[in-house]
Amino acid sequence: MRCDVYVPNESDGFVFTSVAMRGRGISPGGRGWTKAVADCELLPLSVESEDAANVRVVVDEPLDAAEQDEWVGVVRSALRVPDGRLALCGGSVYVLEKERRAEEFVRTVDIPAGDYRATLCCYASAPNGRACVERSGSDEPLGAWFRRTRPGQAMPPWLHNFCVNDPSADPGHVKQWKRAGLKSGGAVVDFLLHLEKTDKVLRSATLNEEGVMEAAECRKPDAFPMGIATVNLRGGEEQPVPAAEPVHAVAPAIGGDLAPIAGGPVAVPIAKLARVAQIAWMCHPYTHPALRITFPGKPKKLGLDAVEDADVAVSGREAQITFIHNSQPADALLPLTQVANQLASLPDGVVIELQTSRLKTKSALGTHRYRGPVRDGVWLIESAFPPVDAAALAEAVSLAEALESGRRLLARDEAEAIRIEERVRRVLADYFGANSLQRSGAELSLRKRDPALFAHVVTRVFWSRYAAIWPLQDADASAS
Repeated sequence: MRCDVYVPNESDGFVFTSVAMRGRGISPGGRGWTKAVADCELLPLSVESEDAANVRVVVDEPLDAAEQDEWVGVVRSALRVPDGRLALCGGSVYVLEKERRAEEFVRTVDIPAGDYRATLCCYASAPNGRACVERSGSDEPLGAWFRRTRPGQAMPPWLHNFCVNDPSADPGHVKQWKRAGLKSGGAVVDFLLHLEKTDKVLRSATLNEEGVMEAAECRKPDAFPMGIATVNLRGGEEQPVPAAEPVHAVAPAIGGDLAPIAGGPVAVPIAKLARVAQIAWMCHPYTHPALRITFPGKPKKLGLDAVEDADVAVSGREAQITFIHNSQPADALLPLTQVANQLASLPDGVVIELQTSRLKTKSALGTHRYRGPVRDGVWLIESAFPPVDAAALAEAVSLAEALESGRRLLARDEAEAIRIEERVRRVLADYFGANSLQRSGAELSLRKRDPALFAHVVTRVFWSRYAAIWPLQDADASAS
């Protein structure tokens, strides 16, 4: 049998198992998880993004030429499906919880019950496709590989959309992709799970230190693999990707009136002003930043031409700096940081105002303003919207600084650290795996540095502290 299934995803992994494993209370890195893998009840795969995937299931049939020729990574393992109901899971929540929400990222396929040799083929379009190519020993970006080996051919829609979302995948064409729209259609197989019935002893593939599998065999075909078209794709049907408008730099709405900071000003090194933008991002991830620079006299040339994704418009004594946005507004963090480094040499008397807001909404959620003069390379924030006192703003900036460490932060006291630890373990139990959250007195830390994972902890500290000061979106509260 052959079946193509669209599987949504919520995490950096896919899990292939049976419906019988639902709600077992196990998560990556735990003892129960490790035993289930050893017993061939789970086949968990690590991926590098939270993208959904199209999975082809092939049971007791040989693979065709394209299926064998186009893979870039393979996991060879085994899988036990005693109930004949194969579960394709985007994330591990399905085997952790029994709640109905666990079904959202799972699709099931009926197959003959039994034990199987399992070969999981990963194709270039998969969420781990680029990682597999890199593990094969190649550092050639996907777009460059396509152009080199497929001259004159049209880029497949999946690769086009990949480059729109990550322009660095096609060096030399970055600016083109930053303003390109997404394409619909052209769905291809990302993973192929080949199951072959066996009565021999089952042996599972090796787990990495996070408790998941990676493609042990990786390769890079000579010619760029264009992708294997899906057939009768089912399981929640892939939604067509709407054609996006070209993306331009946008100046956020200015927001409410500034209020003096009681006990201020709050000093922030100009080179670190992105820490203040992080406050707005922790309130709502879809806030867009902009900077307004006011000179006391004739504007100084800012020298920002070399900063990708930043546009500068000068009018009179003011310069407005806006940032091109793609799917994630926080993509502006890198160009904002680069701009801040360039602005570090601004002369005394220049006034900087940071503005953020969500686009196409009148909600105050995510709308912030911070304004103050420059002195000796330091931005002295004298006024803000929403109103805030110096102690709270300085503490929030310090919390944003903890994001940069990617590993540890100091809570206000041990009691707060305990509350945060309990909250994180309650709502993010399946996120951490072997890289567990640890507490020592008032200090919270990860076993090893992981900025993306640690951001979940820092953001929850922020939500717990500042809901009465800044309008914010507490994802835990909205989910309860």
